[in-house]
Amino acid sequence: MKKLFLNVAIAIAFICFIYAFFFAYQNDVERRFYKSQLAISDSINSQAMLNLNNEVIRSLGQKVIDIQYYVDAGQKNLDMWLKLLAFILSLLIGYSIFNGFRMKERAKEELADIRRIKEEIKTSAGFAETRLEVVKRQIEQIEEAAIKAKGIEKELRQKLEDFSNKEDLALTATQKKSLEETIEKAKEELQKSGIDAIKNLYLAKAFQAQNENHFEDLIRLTNTYIDLDDSNYVAFSLRGYAYTKLDVKQGKNDLFLKAIKDLTESIRLNPSYYVAFVNRSYAYIELKKYNEAIADADEAIRLNPNSYLSFTNRGYAKVELKKLPEAIADLNEAIRLNPSHYLAFVNKSYAYIELKKYNEAIADATVAIRLNPTYYKSYNNRGYGYFELKKYPEAIADLDEAIRLNPKYIKAHYNRSRAYEKIGKLTEAKQDKDEALRLSAEELKNA
Repeated sequence: MKKLFLNVAIAIAFICFIYAFFFAYQNDVERRFYKSQLAISDSINSQAMLNLNNEVIRSLGQKVIDIQYYVDAGQKNLDMWLKLLAFILSLLIGYSIFNGFRMKERAKEELADIRRIKEEIKTSAGFAETRLEVVKRQIEQIEEAAIKAKGIEKELRQKLEDFSNKEDLALTATQKKSLEETIEKAKEELQKSGIDAIKNLYLAKAFQAQNENHFEDLIRLTNTYIDLDDSNYVAFSLRGYAYTKLDVKQGKNDLFLKAIKDLTESIRLNPSYYVAFVNRSYAYIELKKYNEAIADADEAIRLNPNSYLSFTNRGYAKVELKKLPEAIADLNEAIRLNPSHYLAFVNKSYAYIELKKYNEAIADATVAIRLNPTYYKSYNNRGYGYFELKKYPEAIADLDEAIRLNPKYIKAHYNRSRAYEKIGKLTEAKQDKDEALRLSAEELKNA
């Protein structure tokens, strides 16, 4: 399309040049003819007055004929060039029409491709729904098998305990050995009948719960898996991650301690599993143990240099330790690895606030809001930047949004109280300050 426009522009420029040239030519011919007529008229008048002979008059007449010839020739040339110009215009119009039809055909082909892709998507979606139903039925059947299997094992162990309480110790020992053999055979049968498949399905459902942010379900599923197999590092890592994400009113610190315990076990089972180090560094951050968080992030980066979450965690911990240039370097690396990771922008805006670079803080917070409009800390950071630049209405608007998204966010209440004070709304300022104090006391109580 751009090439077509360029060609048309060049053609129009050429046509304008030709038109201007021949217009100037025609004017020049007319001008010379007019001058010649004046000269002839003057000569004739002079001849009459001076009574010149006929030869001079004849000569002047021949000049008139010559001039008329040149005028006619110029008119013919002009007509010829105008016809050529019309021919060029016809070619351009024809080319434009042809190109239009060609683009129309191409658009039809692309529309047909889009329709075909839509049909394929519909077919794939139908197939996926069918497969999902099949998988759900399989999960239900396997869960029933797992319950039965656990029931068999429990029953056999109960019999073993009953026999162990017999007074006849010799007979008890014999029966005990027999029952132990029976239990081992039952376990083998369970393995053959798909106990591994059961574990894998529980793990798959755990990953699904993680992706859907159903953290209570994630803990329940990983509990069941760990009951079946306590040697899987992924299960411990998933459960540790879930503990860090639970939204509870009381005992938040206890949950982070549980998380660290599970993640430490995951690392013990597999010291090369960088995800456990990433999640444990986050738990340490929540407990304000920033040096430990940096150590875990260092190890995660060593194991996987492309882990943007590791750089984000380490950057945030360094902000809290006032290592601001290093923090910004880490957060820039996180953004390079994942330009859509809004938390890196949020943390970098926080670092710029600490450096008193408020315009940069506002810019990064704005990007974070664009990437995730529901994260309250982005609005708080931008509101704080506006406050420091004395843009109090903008600051209050952002802090309003931060509080709307998280009414229990203490920093937003405190920052808004300061903004209200600056514009003379002292009643609103006092209300926000009182609310910040109340929430702080509640947080200390529930820690």
